Amino acid sequence: MDPIAQLGLYLFFVGSTMGIKHLCLILGVTPSVCSRMITTMLSLVVEKLKKHPLARVKFPNVDRIANFARQIKIHEPEVDDVIGFMDGILLTSECTSEMLEQNSMYNGYHSDTMVNNLIAYGPDGKFFFVQ
Repeated sequence: MDPIAQLGLYLFFVGSTMGIKHLCLILGVTPSVCSRMITTMLSLVVEKLKKHPLARVKFPNVDRIANFARQIKIHEPEVDDVIGFMDGILLTSECTSEMLEQNSMYNGYHSDTMVNNLIAYGPDGKFFFVQ
């Protein structure tokens, strides 16, 4: 596969809830090629994002916390000492063959395998805490 097709495969994989077998049918590749390309692209993306300053999620310093509290206070005068907002998100994940790991991520309510995440973000819209 050429680099553009590899990137397309990776973006399709991370942007949808499809499994590898469905991607293979759509793109006309074998499961081994598909899996290898996704693994390769994932490692490249992770390495690139580790080094990119805008991809960092870090808790704000004291001055920035005070600035966030002022911004929120201006917008909502009755709210004191709030520096940001929290939200949760369930991300669908691919099933694993490890039974204990699979059981820990199975969400019976949604009938799917999911990972729970908690995100805190400031009034500027940027994440400063992710769990």
